[in-house]
Amino acid sequence: MGDLSSPLSRTFQLSRRLPTRRAAELRDGLQTLWRDATGKSPGSLEDDLEILRKRFFDPVAQGKRLREELVGLPPRADVPQLPEPLSLAVDGQRAVITPEGRAALDLLTRATGEHQDPVVLDEGLAADLELVLLDRYRDWARHRINQVVGLLGDEALRPPVIGVLLTLLVNRSVGRPRAVLRYAEGPERDAIDEAFRGPVGRFAQAVDPGQRRSIAKERLISGWTLHEITRRYPTAIAIEEDGPIGRVYIVEGVEEVLLDAVARALARKHVGLRTAAEAFDELVSALRAEGKKLAGYGMLFERPAETSQLRARLLDALRARHLELQEA
Repeated sequence: MGDLSSPLSRTFQLSRRLPTRRAAELRDGLQTLWRDATGKSPGSLEDDLEILRKRFFDPVAQGKRLREELVGLPPRADVPQLPEPLSLAVDGQRAVITPEGRAALDLLTRATGEHQDPVVLDEGLAADLELVLLDRYRDWARHRINQVVGLLGDEALRPPVIGVLLTLLVNRSVGRPRAVLRYAEGPERDAIDEAFRGPVGRFAQAVDPGQRRSIAKERLISGWTLHEITRRYPTAIAIEEDGPIGRVYIVEGVEEVLLDAVARALARKHVGLRTAAEAFDELVSALRAEGKKLAGYGMLFERPAETSQLRARLLDALRARHLELQEA
């Protein structure tokens, strides 16, 4: 077991052997801080660590929200005096329990429940708790980079984003001469967004009838949607924003790359060939209904023969992706 007077571990900074009274004080102090932080009794360690992450220890938490959470802790004249790894002092009247503190609460609760004097902490349990903390801290530390890596792929493409890509492809908005105009403000901006909202909305509804998010007020050309695409495929979509009128177009030569990305995204969402074909046809029908408006801005480039070819290539790519997933 080793020297009982030596620290249990660097993680908890607790001696292996503690006077019963001191162990109980530590346990009660951690319980108090836990209730202050969450307003509830401890649950499972995994669930409780997630609660702490969301409220206090999220690496990408906004400073304003975090300050509000910390200041919102109930002030106490007798803040529990705990080793620093187990709590963080906010001010003279507030402290917040740490993930190490929440894990130590399990360790101390187990030890004090055995009614020994002095209390001997379980080294095996301490080691298991350290592994849980290590796994959680690893996940938290990698959260942001994993999020960005995910954005670089196609698995997170939402149906409206896929619809915007397909609408640009169907309209043959490839290369600067066939660009879609991007107005910073005014009725022109609203009219162009509305022209795209119809095809995109029909497509999104067809591939995911149960979706709750409405795109009725989305700015599909002047807003964030295109930037969702460029974050994943930074060289595929050109967005020129110099002056009051910008331009948006697919870079020449990447059409098949984007079509394959659409097929992968649809396959991962388990969209079948029949559904994809019907959704594509809905998109085309809605785009043609906006033809007069788009033509008025010099932005109507769709050709039925090329649209039919695009449809066939999309379904071929989707069929191939479905087979890959079945074989994986």
